[in-house]
Amino acid sequence: MSTEVTLAIIGCLSTFASGFSAWFFTRKKQSAELKSGQQDFEIKMVEKYDNVIDSLTKRLEGALQDLEEATVAIRDRDKTITELQGMLHKYETIVKGLNDTIESRNAKIQELISTVEELTAELKKYKQLNRKTE
Repeated sequence: MSTEVTLAIIGCLSTFASGFSAWFFTRKKQSAELKSGQQDFEIKMVEKYDNVIDSLTKRLEGALQDLEEATVAIRDRDKTITELQGMLHKYETIVKGLNDTIESRNAKIQELISTVEELTAELKKYKQLNRKTE
């Protein structure tokens, strides 16, 4: 039985030795592969973030361009509003002048109406006097 035990011990030791030697010699390779995989992952992440930054940069540039266009449009609108306010002031002045003219002419018309009424009354008196004298 000692031969069998010895063979079993030798088999276990040789299995352990071969496993240890395989681990010992492949750990450097696995470590290098792990580092290579880590570097590949980091490169991919850098590329991904570069794409995201490029996309955000383009969107920001577009938004800034839209903002500039809106600012120009607002300035144009403000200029137009100022011009329209000036025109409105002119028209208000003209309307006020016309209203004053209309009021003075209405007063003149009322004056003329009164004069016509007075003259009509005088004419009636003369007609009555003419009838009496005839």
